Amino acid sequence: MTIRELAEAFQLRIFTDETTLEQEISGGYACDLLSWVMSHLQTGDIWITVHAHLNVIAVAVLTEAVAILLPEGIEPAANVVAKANEEKIAILGSSSSSFTLCNQIAQLLAKRGE
Repeated sequence: MTIRELAEAFQLRIFTDETTLEQEISGGYACDLLSWVMSHLQTGDIWITVHAHLNVIAVAVLTEAVAILLPEGIEPAANVVAKANEEKIAILGSSSSSFTLCNQIAQLLAKRGE
């Protein structure tokens, strides 16, 4: 499933350029402790976090995440969006909780894997 397909399926807000939306999502990870994310997130994952600062872009690049998903209506600052665009990392947003997003994404990925 591509980032664009996920965004459309859950009506996610897209903060970054459209050019980042064709990447394939292979899984997901939810965590807010950056050092833990660096050691556990897998290449191709979408990362759900409440952090919306520049360090998340660095962690996403380091771990080869395909996107960052901000829950609960959190919005990134303009400089974070600019850096994400530069690094080709999609940033999406939702008003849903991290728990709800994890459940929905897991169900959708499982359904697509059948």
